[in-house]
Amino acid sequence: MTTPLLCTGLIGVTLLGACVTTEMPPDFSLRDSAGVRIAENRRPVSLILSLAEEPEFDIGPREDGPEFISLISAVRLADGRIAAVGWAMTEMHLFDAEGHWLRTVGRRGSGPGEFEALGSLFRGPADTLVLGDGSLLVSTALPEPGAGDEHTLRDRLTLFRVSSDGAEWDSLVSFPGAPLLRHPDNPLWNWGSLLFAPAPSTDQEGNLIAMTLGDRFEIVLRDPAGSVTRIVRRADVSRAISSTEYDAALAAWSESPSAERSERLRAAMRRTRPYRIRPAISRVRLTTDGGLWVEHGDPRLGEPVRASLFDGEGRWVGDVTLPEGARVHQVDSDGVLLSVRDDEGFHHLRFHRFVETD
Repeated sequence: MTTPLLCTGLIGVTLLGACVTTEMPPDFSLRDSAGVRIAENRRPVSLILSLAEEPEFDIGPREDGPEFISLISAVRLADGRIAAVGWAMTEMHLFDAEGHWLRTVGRRGSGPGEFEALGSLFRGPADTLVLGDGSLLVSTALPEPGAGDEHTLRDRLTLFRVSSDGAEWDSLVSFPGAPLLRHPDNPLWNWGSLLFAPAPSTDQEGNLIAMTLGDRFEIVLRDPAGSVTRIVRRADVSRAISSTEYDAALAAWSESPSAERSERLRAAMRRTRPYRIRPAISRVRLTTDGGLWVEHGDPRLGEPVRASLFDGEGRWVGDVTLPEGARVHQVDSDGVLLSVRDDEGFHHLRFHRFVETD
């Protein structure tokens, strides 16, 4: 895109012919670098998106089906059916495309068709609940000596591709985890991540692995062998965190029934070097059609959580604002499968369609 001519001779200064033309970078560019496609974005190039206010369905506590009292892991299959489990529960529930309960699979136990506890579901080819090439993506975290100080420690995260029988483990990539607050009573324990520290996020869909360190708006995509195939970037204006905002977030983080414990937590966090810039990315997810869903924004700063949607070429399509407290499970071409927790502690599973707005 070309800006208007900038003329200097009209104000009494002649500069080699008086007028120059300034070229602005395009809103989207795609280039190759050593076999890696790099997508650069300045602004959304097409649609303005939102989620429909009313969900297609609301799977919550009711008489004719299961209820979820813990965090949900769920997938939406190609025909619209929903498979869902609750963390640490022992049954998988299947619903039709309208959210009606169909049947329950599994029960507590250690025999065939029984589970001690369930965790995450994954959607693979032909709606099987495995990863894209039949292998699993496993993340491990081990303390990294020398990466912290007397107040902080840090893990090193490693992604492995593991065969379905567990016989082969291939190390794909290793990277530092978020800095952690060291526990004052046991230096090998931690009290959680430092406030506003950027944290890595990974996801896998089909034959793609997406990863970001969260400190800048950059997502690296890898193939199942760990080789980088694409890098997607978006222009991001850093937002400074004021002292008032930091103190409010610190008070909420350290809230405890014990006033002594609360003050101890706050004192320990203050001894670290505080992060004063909001992380660029909080979570990355691959969409089922090969695009990217990148969440950012922080409710602790009075901001809504938003997601930038990118197509399969890495082109920034637009931003979507999420319902308050929403936890996204899957992003399809027509909408988003998410869950929210109600005031009574039950988790609801919902599907909201994308809507184009003016």
